[in-house]
Amino acid sequence: LVESFRIHLVRPSDWEALRDIRLRSLLADPQAFTSTHEEESQWQESRWKQSIEDCKWLMAFSGLRPVAVAGGYIQQDSEELFNIIGVWTDPQYRGHSLACQLIDNLAQLAKPLGVNALRLAVVESNDAARTAFVRAGFESTGESFDLAPGKTCQRMSKVI
Repeated sequence: LVESFRIHLVRPSDWEALRDIRLRSLLADPQAFTSTHEEESQWQESRWKQSIEDCKWLMAFSGLRPVAVAGGYIQQDSEELFNIIGVWTDPQYRGHSLACQLIDNLAQLAKPLGVNALRLAVVESNDAARTAFVRAGFESTGESFDLAPGKTCQRMSKVI
């Protein structure tokens, strides 16, 4: 039996569902993110709603449960670049290409805004994520930066 998933554009009224899956992601895979569970668990409702206003967030649902998430926003100094952030899939639901589906949907939202490329950063030690992003059509830009001691990120991009 093939499981079907529903992809949903997050609205301010969905802030609790976004909070819940973000906090789950930060607990499950803390090495994969620039933010921390400790930091975001302190956010109040207004901060979550501001994140939704600042960024287009998508969630994939299995029934009523959010099982994958990804966000994106237009780069401030270049309206042609759309930054992909916070990509995560619940470990129980990996292998269904949900990250690729969310990124493809974000690209569809970004393209009419004049965006011609997607960009993201992936922690170099996160082989599974890098492999998923390559499968989604991303290539390394050759740029990298240190997020924290022992946590180097590699920039990747994809023309859309």
